Amino acid sequence: MNKTKTKTIASLAALTIIFTSTFSIQTFAAKTAPTTNSSFRIGTVGYIIKEIIVDNFLVRGIRNFITSKINEYNNEIDREELKGFKDPNEIIKNLEDIVENKSEIRVYGQEKAKEQIFDALSGVIARIDNVKRNENDIKELRGNVVYLIGSPGIGKTKMCYAIADAFLKHPERTCIFCHSESITSESDLGTQLFKTVSSKNVGIKREKNAYTGSDGIIAKEEESPMLAHVLDWCESIVIIDEYEKMKQKSAKPGTMINIGGYAIPNQTSIGNAPSYDNSADEIIRSIASTGRYKFMNKEVDCSKVLFLITTNETREELEKNFGIGGTAGGGAQRLNIIEFEYLSIEACRGIISDLAEDVTKVLTDKNGPFKLASVTFEEESLKEMANYIFEDKIMQGRARHKLEDKIYSLFSKTMGKDTNKSVTIKFVPAEENIKAYFVKN
Repeated sequence: MNKTKTKTIASLAALTIIFTSTFSIQTFAAKTAPTTNSSFRIGTVGYIIKEIIVDNFLVRGIRNFITSKINEYNNEIDREELKGFKDPNEIIKNLEDIVENKSEIRVYGQEKAKEQIFDALSGVIARIDNVKRNENDIKELRGNVVYLIGSPGIGKTKMCYAIADAFLKHPERTCIFCHSESITSESDLGTQLFKTVSSKNVGIKREKNAYTGSDGIIAKEEESPMLAHVLDWCESIVIIDEYEKMKQKSAKPGTMINIGGYAIPNQTSIGNAPSYDNSADEIIRSIASTGRYKFMNKEVDCSKVLFLITTNETREELEKNFGIGGTAGGGAQRLNIIEFEYLSIEACRGIISDLAEDVTKVLTDKNGPFKLASVTFEEESLKEMANYIFEDKIMQGRARHKLEDKIYSLFSKTMGKDTNKSVTIKFVPAEENIKAYFVKN
């Protein structure tokens, strides 16, 4: 704790003690002064007791007020200590660990994507460090937007977590995760992500919005969680997960349909073309180009914020869909686009190795429900499980969760009967009309 903080807390604490003691002594002295009229003595005692109680309430109120100020000051100091990115040299070392698969949060495979991420984020580190040291001397600011694109279940979201852990001193506080499940069609995507509930909606009753976390009558304008986060933590990371699903969920008549790379008003359905809300694209383009975006005639500074956006779109789709006019409009070339590929069999084996380790910990936990003595996976079964993930091109890495569920289901059926036993787990691959399953012995 620094000296300034210590002195301030000590001063406030001393003030609390002195005020409380002085006020209580003076109050008690005043109330217990002898009265000249003996006929009022009994009533006076009651009065004194009553007044001391009232005064004690007042003292406690003032003491609580001063204590709350001390807590506010503590929280503010703590926030200052939590803010910010790690030292640039430490971040680079952490990114190297990600590439070499030595990081605490491991992303298996994706060697090509890891190299692209290292190159892209090296530039981000240099830009943010330059802004922090020479903010007033920079003539042209740029934002920090990285798209992670590819099929589901191949490690994009996990990579975002690994990057946040590599960059931030306290990622649990200074990183915000925005998921597509939080988006509704209640308002356009740009507002839900980057702005607030519009002032024109104040007083209107509405459905609960999972993203803004509010319901009922709108009493005032509300900052979106992302905007509040950026304002609170100017050096931070924003993860926008499943962005293409967000654009679909928020689309409604009056938003845009992407046809051939051009955004067309979605007044009615046009064939089977998917509808997208492009309102957030223009804000992201502004952030990527200038490090800022405008809201309520003010600029929101994002020059020290790293935006990580995952999407299942291909590079070609992203270039067509990003902003009106696509590549001709100067959209996609302002972004760092990292392409993820399907998982290799080696990556799937790494995922299965983690699964076996995690499942073993749960099943042998002496404080858990299963309490096994030991768990062993047959070597051939581990290979078959890796192949199961490799061949599932829809689920890919997420297929791990299906395997975990099958294992826990197997042991739940005999819970309490396997306590202190040593068990070997075997995986039986699917056949024509039989789904994959596990057996134990």
